Amino acid sequence: MNGPTLYLYGRELDSALAGKRVRYVLETGPGAPARAFLVRFDGSPETLLIAPDNVLPSIVLLPRGMSPPGTNTPPAARLDRFLTGRTISHVQVEPVDRSISIMLEGGRSLRVDLIPRRAALYGVDEGLLQLVFPDGMGLKTGEPLPPLSGGTDLFAFESDRLPGAAVLEPEIGREELRAVLREALRTVRALPPEWIDELAVRSAGHVKGPRGAWSDMLEELRPGGGSARPAIYSRRDSIVLSPIPLGHLQQERDFDSLSEAVTAFWESRWGGHEREKHLIAIRSLIRVEGKRRKRLIKKLERDRADGEKSPLYRKYGEILSIHFGRIKRGSSKVTLPDPYGGEEIEIPLDPSKSARDNIGRWFKRSAKGERALEHIKRRVGAAEEELEVLARAENEIAEGGGEAGGAGETDEVVQVPAERLREIMRELRERFRPERPEPEWRKRIKKPKDRKIDAYPREYTIVGGYTVLVGRDNRENDRLTFKIAGQRDLWFHVSQSPGSHVVLLKNDPKENPSKEALLVAASLAAHFSKARNASKVPVIYTERRFVRKPRGAPAGQVTVSREKTLFVEPALPKED
Repeated sequence: MNGPTLYLYGRELDSALAGKRVRYVLETGPGAPARAFLVRFDGSPETLLIAPDNVLPSIVLLPRGMSPPGTNTPPAARLDRFLTGRTISHVQVEPVDRSISIMLEGGRSLRVDLIPRRAALYGVDEGLLQLVFPDGMGLKTGEPLPPLSGGTDLFAFESDRLPGAAVLEPEIGREELRAVLREALRTVRALPPEWIDELAVRSAGHVKGPRGAWSDMLEELRPGGGSARPAIYSRRDSIVLSPIPLGHLQQERDFDSLSEAVTAFWESRWGGHEREKHLIAIRSLIRVEGKRRKRLIKKLERDRADGEKSPLYRKYGEILSIHFGRIKRGSSKVTLPDPYGGEEIEIPLDPSKSARDNIGRWFKRSAKGERALEHIKRRVGAAEEELEVLARAENEIAEGGGEAGGAGETDEVVQVPAERLREIMRELRERFRPERPEPEWRKRIKKPKDRKIDAYPREYTIVGGYTVLVGRDNRENDRLTFKIAGQRDLWFHVSQSPGSHVVLLKNDPKENPSKEALLVAASLAAHFSKARNASKVPVIYTERRFVRKPRGAPAGQVTVSREKTLFVEPALPKED
C-alpha cells in the first residue's frame, strides 16, 4: 500500500476503529495466501487483518463474512495477550514510512510497518518493546521502539516548491518529462511510480504545467479536497489502487469508500500472490528436475560409450585366455600378440587379482556392457522425453507467455490463470515427484518424533519377499539400527571395514530366512562398503538385539556379539 493511499485509508480506519474493544486475536491458517493476524472486536462484525508479510504487507478492515479462518498459534497467542481487552483510542499514520500505529488506551500501541521486504509488527507499552514479529529481528523486549526515518512528507512540496519544476518547459516531451519528474521527486518516498506517470501526463496538457498538475493532485488527495472516488486500475499484468483518478491507466472498478477499495484490492493481490507462489514452485521444480535429467543423460552417455566397447573387452578376455601362462600376478598391464592379426596389444590388468580373475573381469565387463546398451537407450529416451515435458511447461508459464491481439494493437501481457498453474503443478508433481506410499516398516517406529525421517534408507525387496533396508550415512545407520529394526530382525555389516548398516526385516520374529536371502542381504552389505571392489568379502550378521551402542560413541559405531560370518561377492539384488 503506497503512502498517499495509506494516508487517506488511515483516516477511515481511525473513524472505524476508535472506541472498539479487542475481543481476541488469531492467525490465518496454513492455506492463507499470506501470514496474517485476525483481530476481532466486541459487538462488531468487522475483522482487522494485519499481514506483516514481506511480499504483500497489508492492513485491511474486512466486513462480515469475508474473514478467513483463523487458528491459535504461539505468535497469535502473544499478540492476543498484548491486545485483548484493550480499547482503541485512535489510529496514527506515517505515509512516508508506510507505517500505521494503532493506539490503545493505557499507553499501549501496535505499530505495523508495511514496507515490502522490511514488514514488521511491534507491540509497544510506554515506549518500550513488548513483542516483535517476525520473532527477534535483532530487537529485544524492553528496548525502545526503533524510530521512523523522518522522511520528507508528501505535502511538504506545494506547487510553487515542486523540486525541479523550474527547469520544465511546457513543450517538453512526455518521456523526458517523466524522467525529469522521477529525478525531481525521488526524495518523496511515499509517492508511487504511477503517480509520477500521471503527473507527467497531466503536466503536458495543463495550463500551468507541472506545478499546476501537482497542485491539482495534492488538492484531490487532501481530505475533503475533491469528489474523486477511489478506484482500481489495470497496469500491464498488475493492478493499482489509487484514491484519485489516474487517467493514463484503464479503470477496472470504482468504489464508494477507500475501505471497500482496499478490501477488493488486497483480495486481488492475494490471488496474484498465490499465482506467484505457484510460478515460483513450478520454476523451481523445472530447474531442479531439468538439472537431474541432464546429469542423468550425461552419465548414461558415458555408460553407453563404455558399453559400446564390449567387443574390445571380450577381445581382451579372449587374448588373455589364449596367453594365460604369460600373465604375471601383480602386473598392472601386459602386452600380447593379437591372434586376430595386427600389432601387439596392451591390456590393462588389476594387480590385486589373479590371472583367472582378470580374464573373468573383462568377460564380465563385456557381458554387462552388451546387456546395458538397450537399457541405456530406453533410459536416455525417457529422460529426453521428460526434458521435453519440462520445456513445454516452462514455455507455457514463461513471463509474457503471449500477447493479446496482433502486433501494435496492445502491449498487455496474457497471464496464465492461477487454475491452470495449479493444474501444471499437479501434473509435474505426479510425473516427477509422485507421493510415496508410507512403507510398512515405518509402522515399526513407536515414537512420533522418530517417524519424521529426513531421507528414507535404501529399500530392496529380495528373494522370499523380505525387505532389506540400507543406511545412507552414519546418522541414518544409527536410526536404522536402533529406531527401525526390531529386536529379532537380522543386522548385517562388512567385517573390519567401513560400510552401511543393513537390516533384513523379518515378517515373523520366529522365522528363519533362507540361506539365499541371507546371502543376498550380505552381498548388499558388501556392496555398500569400502570393500565393494573385492572379489570376496566377509560379512558378519546377527540379530539386532545383539548390537549395542557404546556410551559416547560416534554415529554409526556399534559393538556386536553372537555374530556369524558369510563370504560373499559384493552385488545388488538381481532385477526380476
